[in-house]
Amino acid sequence: MSFNDVLEWIGSSAIGTAFAQSIWLFPAAETVHVITITLVVGTVMVADLRLLNWTDRDHKLDVILRDTLPWTWGAYALAVVSGLLMFSSGPAKYVGNIYFIVKMILMVAAGINMVVFHRFTQSRAKSHEGTARAGRDAAYLAGGISIALWIGVVLAGRWIGFTAGT
Repeated sequence: MSFNDVLEWIGSSAIGTAFAQSIWLFPAAETVHVITITLVVGTVMVADLRLLNWTDRDHKLDVILRDTLPWTWGAYALAVVSGLLMFSSGPAKYVGNIYFIVKMILMVAAGINMVVFHRFTQSRAKSHEGTARAGRDAAYLAGGISIALWIGVVLAGRWIGFTAGT
């Protein structure tokens, strides 16, 4: 089974057909997707702006992460589901869309940045919060990269709707 066969199978599945033909299913999924992406980016920005020491200086980083991460992951899960449902309506047109590809690449990069931060940088940033230059610099870098990547995800995602199928 080739990649194109898989795309065709997804598009011709009951879910793919329903989302392609219904006048309300795709817009409903898109609404959920936009709301959940807004929650993801919003909660990520809360943490990133704290990493950059631009906001919430009175709150420790671990407290902010503890409070925002459950919201981030919950919204991300719903965004993935709604995104997959929209994708099922025309997988070939999305896979062939440069903005879709860019969005996926940026999301993978944002995920890698997050894993590197949580695995290597977070403990240094927390234990040396406000004191050690190396911990601060790593936190600044992680926060800045994250903000840039998520802005890119939003912009690329926005352009998918304007260019899909063209």
